[in-house]
Amino acid sequence: MASMLMLWDIASDTGTLSAAGTNPGGWVEGGGLSVQNLRTDDVMAVARYTDIAATTARVKTAMARARPIDIVAVINHNGSEAGTWRPLLSANADLSASIYQPDPMPMWGATYIWGSRPFGDFPFSGIDTGNYPGAPILWHRLTEPVTAQYLGVDFIDPGNAAGYFQAGRLMAGVAWQPPINFSFGSSIGVVDASEKKRTDGGRRLVRRRAKWRTWKIALAYQDRRAAMGVYLDLMWLKGIAGDLFLVWDPAEDAAVMSRQILYGALSATGEVPIERYGRWSVTFEFEELI
Repeated sequence: MASMLMLWDIASDTGTLSAAGTNPGGWVEGGGLSVQNLRTDDVMAVARYTDIAATTARVKTAMARARPIDIVAVINHNGSEAGTWRPLLSANADLSASIYQPDPMPMWGATYIWGSRPFGDFPFSGIDTGNYPGAPILWHRLTEPVTAQYLGVDFIDPGNAAGYFQAGRLMAGVAWQPPINFSFGSSIGVVDASEKKRTDGGRRLVRRRAKWRTWKIALAYQDRRAAMGVYLDLMWLKGIAGDLFLVWDPAEDAAVMSRQILYGALSATGEVPIERYGRWSVTFEFEELI
């Protein structure tokens, strides 16, 4: 098991975000579907590209200065099983001579956990988009940080049945990995805000409302660098309003990992107690943003 990832310092939120590529006009700028929605924490407010059948959708972030990047995430997309995507990093505003440009990657990995359902009761592709937990997420981890001022993200999905591509949030930066991973007792939970009651005759009635996931992460025996430079700063700079991206175990199988990634925010701020000389602890509670 690898140490968890925490992306909270969002480099891609600095500078300017714009439509780019061969057809920047394919991005809708009216009707609440602007590309600028990729910078808000309302993942239901999406940016939409209407020419996906013919051209590649591209967005570009011109960051205020060159920043190291080792993770890129796109939250709440409607990509198809055949769709692909890739991030690009460049020192040039037109994204030419890319410093980093991987081959296009699938928008979907396996979501079915082998053995959890009877044989034949799951798509043979291993991908069940209809039962995906939370908003669909694209994310890519670079092998090491790459410093660049310009970030582009391409989306290639000509067979998208909707006739357009859309997404709700773009995030990029350097992910933090704790020097000592979270402790046993850390947990993943589900909150169901539905309301239930009983009639006089005993019938159970439920008013259905949204569900979201929660994480409780206990980090013990952390060094001063982590405690003061990351955890305290995270709470001070993000508070309960700021969003972040979390990966429980980046080395996990794709199907399991699909349930162990979270776009969310702190449920509350708290304390960073010292356990013994030079060693600190903190417990974070995160809630999913939907």
